[in-house]
Amino acid sequence: MKTFDVVIIGGGMTGLALAAALQSSGLSIAIIESNPPKGFSLEQFSPRVSALNLASSQWLEELGAWQRIAQQRVAPYDAMYVWERDSFAKIEFNTQGLGVPQLGHIVENELIRQALWERVAQQKHMKFYSEPNPVRLFAPLAALTFKIRWIL
Repeated sequence: MKTFDVVIIGGGMTGLALAAALQSSGLSIAIIESNPPKGFSLEQFSPRVSALNLASSQWLEELGAWQRIAQQRVAPYDAMYVWERDSFAKIEFNTQGLGVPQLGHIVENELIRQALWERVAQQKHMKFYSEPNPVRLFAPLAALTFKIRWIL
């Protein structure tokens, strides 16, 4: 039986960002993801994007992933208008008066995921499990630890 300090189920942007944030913690970490990234290609475009603000970009830089992202494909934005369909609710913001050239960057989610995956994969104390089998977690009510069993 293998024991880990942290088990992250899901190797999407959130799970990998958590793993990257823990990379210098000294904790043993397992990341369970049945569909690992297959690599990012500049020839393909994905409509699934995130609008990262400057704080998010800075955090990704601290995690060691922003350099890879910025080398690929990012689009800065200096204004945004958001509205709710069938409503008068809206919000608009821009760089006027902020003293910054942009508010952040639009980045494809798969590029963020790939950059975080590559960063985390370099860590020796992290183990990836990509078997497509489901995982069952057992947590007795009085216990503070989980037992993980692969279902084969």
